[in-house]
Amino acid sequence: MDVIMLRNKTVFWTLGLGLLLIMALLGSRYVQGNDSSELEIEDPLLPDFITQPSFGDYAQMEERQMIRALVVFGRADFFMDQGHMTGLQVELLGHFETFINKGKATRDRVRIKYIPVTFDQLIPALQDGRGDIAAAFLSPTPERAKLVSLIPGLINDVDEILVSHSSNTEVTTWDSLKGKEIVVLKNSSYAENIERVNKDLGFWSFDKIKMREGDSEFASEDLLEFVNEGIIDFTVIDSYKAELWQKVLPNIQLHPDIFLSKGNSLGWAVRQESIELKEKIEAFIQSEVKPGSLLGNMLIKRYYESTSWVKKAISSSERDRLNRLMPIFEKYAQQYNFDPLVLVAQAYQESGLNNDLVSDRGAVGVMQLLPSTGAEMGIKDLSNVDQNIKAGAKYMSWLREYHLSDYELAPNEQLAFNWAIYNAGPGRLKTILKKTEELGLDPTKWFGNVELATAQIIGQETVKYVANNFKYYAAYRFILELEQQKSESTQELAEN
Repeated sequence: MDVIMLRNKTVFWTLGLGLLLIMALLGSRYVQGNDSSELEIEDPLLPDFITQPSFGDYAQMEERQMIRALVVFGRADFFMDQGHMTGLQVELLGHFETFINKGKATRDRVRIKYIPVTFDQLIPALQDGRGDIAAAFLSPTPERAKLVSLIPGLINDVDEILVSHSSNTEVTTWDSLKGKEIVVLKNSSYAENIERVNKDLGFWSFDKIKMREGDSEFASEDLLEFVNEGIIDFTVIDSYKAELWQKVLPNIQLHPDIFLSKGNSLGWAVRQESIELKEKIEAFIQSEVKPGSLLGNMLIKRYYESTSWVKKAISSSERDRLNRLMPIFEKYAQQYNFDPLVLVAQAYQESGLNNDLVSDRGAVGVMQLLPSTGAEMGIKDLSNVDQNIKAGAKYMSWLREYHLSDYELAPNEQLAFNWAIYNAGPGRLKTILKKTEELGLDPTKWFGNVELATAQIIGQETVKYVANNFKYYAAYRFILELEQQKSESTQELAEN
C-alpha cells in the first residue's frame, strides 16, 4: 500500500516532462526484489502528478493497478509516525486490498494508494476524480446520496446523539434545547440534521437550536473533549465514538434519547458510476466486516480507545493560575506582536502554566526554556515568571523574524511553523520543507502537508505539539467568547 499526498494547487505537466518524471520515478522509487517479477515500493510517498483527475470503474483501476483512497488525516483513521502509515482506515483498506487481490500474481496486484484530505474535501475530491474511494465512516443523508454512492455496513446501528457536560441536568428533549447552541463537526451530517430538527419541530428563528460548526482542523472527538472541559455546552457525535470516549472523558453525559438520526449504517463512498467498485466493496464487507465480525470490532476498539491527549486544561485551579498570569502574557504579547492566547495555549502545553516545573533536560518554568536559550534572549533569571514569559515571547518573535520571514505564509500557517520550530528547533526546518516538496506537498501549509513530512523525519512529538497548541488556543478563545456573551447578556438584563 502506498500514499499519495494531494495538494490544493493543481500541477500541470507536459507529456514529455511527465514521461521523464515517470521514468525517473520508476528508477528511483522502485527496487527490484529477489524475484524479478516482484516490485517493492521503497518510498511510499509519491508525488501528486499521479493524482490528476481520473475516473472509470474497477476495470480501469485494475488495469492501472491502482485504487486511490481519500482519507482524513487524524489520530484514529489515518496517521504517520516515522514514515509508517497506521490507523483504522489504513487497516480496513489493507484488508480490502488483500481481498481484491486473492488469486492474483504479485505483478498483477492492485495497490491501494492513500490521498489525505480534510473531512470537508472528501466528497468534492471524489466527485472531481482525485480519488476513487472516500474512506471514512460516512452517515447516510439525502444530500450526500445525491452526490455519491454510499456503501453502508462497515459500522452498524449507529445513532447521532447529543452529548453535554455531566453537570447539565436541564436537557431532556429537543424542546429543552430551544435557543441553545450546539457545536458540530464542519460539513458533517450533524449540521444538516440539526436544521431538519428545527424545521420538523417548528421552531421559530428566535428560539431555534443554534448550530455552530467547529474549525476545520477539529474532529468530532476534539469537540467531545471541549464538552468534557466545559468549554462548549453541547455537541453531537456518532454513538459508537461517544460510548468509547466516555470511558476516558469523565465529565461528558450521553443523551441517547436525544438523537438526530438512529440506526445508521456507516461506510465508504464511491462515485455513482463506479458500480463494479461498489460491488467489490459490498462483497468485502459481507465477507470480512459483516455485523459483529471480529475484524470490525477489534479495529474500532483499538483505535478509538486510545485517548491519551485528554487533559483538564481549564479546571478551576488552572483558571485561577491563568487569571494571575494573564496580565504578563498580555504585556509581552503586545510587545512582541502576538495574540496573548497564542502564548497562553503554548504555555499550557509546555508546563500547565507552572513556573516551578523543570524538565529532565533542564528546561525551566512556564515557557520551558533552557537557561542557554534564555541567555541568548538576554534573560538570566528564568525562575522569575515575568522574565520567563518574556523570554518565551521574545524567542518566538526571534524564530519568526530570523527563520520564517523569508517564507510567504498565511498568519495561521506562520503560527503553526513558529510553534513547530519552538518545539523541535529551527535547525531541521529546511530539511523538512525539502522533504515536503519531494512528497508533492505544499511547503506553505502545515496541516496535511508540512506536518506529514515532519512526522516522517522527527516523529509525532512536534506534530502533536502543534495540534494541541491549536486546540488549547481554540479552547481559550471559546472561554473568552462565552464570558463576553454572558457579560453582555447580564448587562442587557440589568438595563431592562
